[in-house]
Amino acid sequence: MFTELARNVLTCRLDKSCNAAEDVWLGVAAQTPPATGSTQACPRWSTHNNRNSLYGIRQPATVTAVEDCRAACLADQRCVGLDWNHQGPIHCWLHRDRLNGLYGTPGVTQHVLVERCPSTTPGKMSSTRE
Repeated sequence: MFTELARNVLTCRLDKSCNAAEDVWLGVAAQTPPATGSTQACPRWSTHNNRNSLYGIRQPATVTAVEDCRAACLADQRCVGLDWNHQGPIHCWLHRDRLNGLYGTPGVTQHVLVERCPSTTPGKMSSTRE
């Protein structure tokens, strides 16, 4: 039996009218750009209390701060989000490429990576001179 969200996802994929929640359910990180003139810093995260996805990649037990877990996600170019288990013993679970379903789980906060910061590649500087 399909849930209401799953039914909406099937419909929205057919007529290309998916909203952000349906895209997250499908494992597509929302790509909503900040408003023109926005000073919102990057990276941008969307957090959801009491929610997780399956098949996260277990991080070492030494990752005990959510900021370190986010840094691990940002260091992995395939990471699209993470589940932070407040009760441990393993707190940090990374998700690559897509989020696999959404489940209500007390004590877990899901962090969806909405936007990465633009990267700068060393050695690729402008060749123009003043």
